[in-house]
Amino acid sequence: MIILFRPLPPFVEFCKVENDKISIDKVLLDQDGINKIIEDVGAEGQLEGIGCLLKHGGELFAETASLINEEILNKVSESIRLAPEYNELTLKVARVFFEKFSGIPQVLFCDTAYFSNLPDEASTYAVPYVLREQGIRRYGGYGLIHNWIWKRTQQYDGRNINKIVSIRLGDTPNIAAIKEGMPVETTIGFTSVEGLPSFQGCGDIDPTIVFQLNSSGVSLQEIHNLLSNDSGFSGFSGQTCHYLDVIKNKPTTDIFKVKEILRYDIIKYIGAYVSLLGGVDALVFSASYLKESERFIKEICNRLNFLGLIREKSQDIKSPVQELTKKGSKIKVLCMEQSQRDIMAQAVKKTIKKGVII
Repeated sequence: MIILFRPLPPFVEFCKVENDKISIDKVLLDQDGINKIIEDVGAEGQLEGIGCLLKHGGELFAETASLINEEILNKVSESIRLAPEYNELTLKVARVFFEKFSGIPQVLFCDTAYFSNLPDEASTYAVPYVLREQGIRRYGGYGLIHNWIWKRTQQYDGRNINKIVSIRLGDTPNIAAIKEGMPVETTIGFTSVEGLPSFQGCGDIDPTIVFQLNSSGVSLQEIHNLLSNDSGFSGFSGQTCHYLDVIKNKPTTDIFKVKEILRYDIIKYIGAYVSLLGGVDALVFSASYLKESERFIKEICNRLNFLGLIREKSQDIKSPVQELTKKGSKIKVLCMEQSQRDIMAQAVKKTIKKGVII
């Protein structure tokens, strides 16, 4: 049995992986919640490994995965200021289970580490450089997934694919430009509020909007909640609105306008990243709901014919990795079904098997 933890404030998502089957629950990290997890895990002998996700590691983590020890836990503690709501939960759950099951292999996955070596021109904001030295920079996010996508792309056609634009679709959509395995740009900035609009986040806005709101009497905490929790798909449509709601809705609804905005922004970023890469070998779309995303992906591709993209119009997305372009297309379009939980589980399994981080 493997257990996985992901912070979903105010809850922690608890996943139990047993015989390749995943059960998922959300618990509050009070004593009752901790006891519930321990009871669910059962005897220590049944537990093989543990994985914990750290949402934001800042400049403290350069490795996507690390074996948990006291040094790593201290680094997590230092990172709390970067994403307090998320990182506090990760530290608490990691420390509890490191102490409870000290003899079990435990892995910390840092979701920003993959982007720790972004080029300076990509990671640096045009603010006084002293702020850059204090850690105000672009950190990226969802590095676990983008790194996995690159590796899967190489398995598919490593001889011909050196430059990709990785487009992750979901409640927090984001894009990364990757060259020879190294990210060179990404939409997520200091936090995931920057970039594409999301389930609750506003995405790119003029920062002076913050001062305009504050001068009209809105407190800084209220502005934080507005931009991080009350905007994006849900804020614009005026109702709770997830990614699946956006891509499924009919053209007559307000949610369809959200779809148009999201599609527009994705196309805009793809164009920019193709330019930064000096051309691209493949656009790689990934989603947990790949089949449901098929139409949306094709709508995006229809606007990218100027890249020399020739789509196989009659082809449906059926397999875990599928190419949507014809043989004569100048660039490939690949689609991959992905799950952050599955990626974490596989990495923990490999760690158990080989005794080292993969």
